[in-house]
Amino acid sequence: MRIRKIDEVEIHFSHEFFFDDPTQEWSRYRAHQLLFLFTMRRKLYVPVIRAFQRSSGLSGYIVLHAHGDTIDGEYRYQDGKRRHLMQNWINRNDGRASALLIISCNPENPDIYSHTSLVLHPHKETSLAEMYHGGIRMFVPGIGYLNDNRRARRALAMFQGS
Repeated sequence: MRIRKIDEVEIHFSHEFFFDDPTQEWSRYRAHQLLFLFTMRRKLYVPVIRAFQRSSGLSGYIVLHAHGDTIDGEYRYQDGKRRHLMQNWINRNDGRASALLIISCNPENPDIYSHTSLVLHPHKETSLAEMYHGGIRMFVPGIGYLNDNRRARRALAMFQGS
């Protein structure tokens, strides 16, 4: 796993997706592209993220970019030839940033959870283009998944009231 810190974004690249970028121009472009991908077409996600940041005092984003799969009902990601539990990656990074953004296929869509950070992840096998057009779930600590606009508005009201 290779890690790049660009502005407010820390990107964890699996060995398959990492390449040397001495000027970090590509990494900076990629970081901003990924933030756009997770927020652009989701009208209520951006206000929820911002309200959560104000409410929690957390800031920044941590992105995992790796191949993913569901094995024995558990969401996993691959780094080189090794497979790791996605929940363990979430647990290690929970509370280090306001949101954990996962770019990793999730074919069977098992649920994940966090105690402190928001988690956004795909709900199927996916590509970046498919993620742009939907297919992302948001887990909010203390609330659960925002499966519809009503739950998103409830989360937003909760964070704005704190």
